[in-house]
Amino acid sequence: MLHDDLTPISARTRAIPAERRAPDGTAALDDADRTAADVAWELDPLLDGRDVDALLDEAGALADEIEAARGTVAGLDAAGLAALMQQVATFEEVLGRVGSYAGLRFAEDTLDAERGALMAKVQERATTIATR
Repeated sequence: MLHDDLTPISARTRAIPAERRAPDGTAALDDADRTAADVAWELDPLLDGRDVDALLDEAGALADEIEAARGTVAGLDAAGLAALMQQVATFEEVLGRVGSYAGLRFAEDTLDAERGALMAKVQERATTIATR
């Protein structure tokens, strides 16, 4: 936390209860502080009412459409180029959302095998889709 006042650090640490201070007067961390055990995010908005597989399928379909434009970009008019660029942006946004969802779920509990499996699945499918 940034302090914009000129209060000496030692005066600010007095606000920390004695039982929470380390020997040097700074805030001491207990195991719960180090593990972030109580951290959880509301991640459902990233999926926008769908599931991971549906988003990956959407990304795959968008990749198919973008791939179909290969070799035609030079002949596109402004509207066609703008439409293709919008498809690329949507593709990146969909893959980003599903990747963020899986990554943040895994970050909440890295010991949960189900979350690890989801993360691996998303990484594998996203790599396959994005590297065609």
